[in-house]
Amino acid sequence: MVVIVRPFPVPVESLSEPSCLPSVEELRPTSCPLCQEPSRAEDGLQIVGHGTYQRQVLGLFGGCQEVLVRIRRFFCRACRHTISVLPDDLYPGRWYAGLTILMSLVLSILHDVADTEVCHRCRGPVETQGWKTLERWRRQILSPLWSWMAQQLGGPPGDRDQRGVRLRRLLSQHSAGADSSLENLDQVARRLVVSTAHVGCLGWEIRRGLPGTLLA
Repeated sequence: MVVIVRPFPVPVESLSEPSCLPSVEELRPTSCPLCQEPSRAEDGLQIVGHGTYQRQVLGLFGGCQEVLVRIRRFFCRACRHTISVLPDDLYPGRWYAGLTILMSLVLSILHDVADTEVCHRCRGPVETQGWKTLERWRRQILSPLWSWMAQQLGGPPGDRDQRGVRLRRLLSQHSAGADSSLENLDQVARRLVVSTAHVGCLGWEIRRGLPGTLLA
């Protein structure tokens, strides 16, 4: 299965209501991100609607409240892969919304906020000590989080200092500035993942075409 991330015409929280989910035609990809086959050919549609499924999301409202949203899925008749289309508030393979992930990393790495405080601000009060998810995100900066930007931002995450360097580069390249302000992180989190495609832990920018690992 391949996942595409794109802007949606409705807020992500409204996707909990099936009637608010954009139509098949609104979300149909123009081409398959894997085989590059256009969605429409002379002999008819090549990318067709393939139902929907529910997806769990955490962090939409600054806490650990769970929201179930409905995701539309397509089927490519040419390569016979399914294609899921996510709104750019969400990150493929992540339960937490993109803003929660990015804000947690900015607070932890760039503002040196203690993990317990980051957890309280981004996840909400919890009884357990620590937040293993935050440590995992720190390890996964650019690998696989934002892996499609690894080359231009300096490769794998490395130690804590290098994580900070790369996170600042990530923010500055998406109009967040070097001061790591928290004011516009919602927009930045969306820009970081919009117009990307994903297979498992591998992600790439659709406009750049398939990465070499998939072409081999």
